[in-house]
Amino acid sequence: MIIETDKIGEDGARTIITGKPQAEYTVGRGETLNLVYFGTDLTNGGAAGKKRACRIVLNGKGARALFLGFVIGKEDQNFVFDASAVHVKGETNSEIRIKSALFGKSRLDFKGDLIIEKDAQQSDTFLASHSLLMDEGTSARAVPSLEILADDVKAGHAATAGKVNEEDLFYLESRGISRREAEHLLVLGFFEEQLQRVPDIDLRDSLRQAIIKSLPF
Repeated sequence: MIIETDKIGEDGARTIITGKPQAEYTVGRGETLNLVYFGTDLTNGGAAGKKRACRIVLNGKGARALFLGFVIGKEDQNFVFDASAVHVKGETNSEIRIKSALFGKSRLDFKGDLIIEKDAQQSDTFLASHSLLMDEGTSARAVPSLEILADDVKAGHAATAGKVNEEDLFYLESRGISRREAEHLLVLGFFEEQLQRVPDIDLRDSLRQAIIKSLPF
């Protein structure tokens, strides 16, 4: 279980790691927010699941926000999560990235909203959702939504859901690694790219260890 963290770095950037994000965060002029969501047990057995939602408002020139979601689903857990970035002022930057590894019959239902208001010219925003479906009974649904009212902006999104690459598994197994160990390594590698985006090294290591302990291997 990861410890809830709220830390201000030497560069003034605020980094939060939480399993229960609050409803709304506001990022002011020149401020940076790194919000890390770590989900492992939102609900167990409910068809609809307990919904989590957070909204990040970029309300000042030069505001930057990075939302990183890490989800590990097991058994029949159901994760329902909404995240949105709202650009109110111009020259702001946001990224929403969520990665999930789903086991058993667990499910992810994710909705991401990117909103750029009329006065938020020269804003830059991106949304990505990537899921590893480790067992036959798992499922992942990602619904991206873009609402752009300004005309000088950058905005994009990406979403994937699929199984572990069998060729990668075969390669590791051919070098004497068991299938279970190979799957473990590939799941950790799947999360590692996103872990590298956590700016604080100590927090990154803490999060990595929490992920390792949460994997059902």
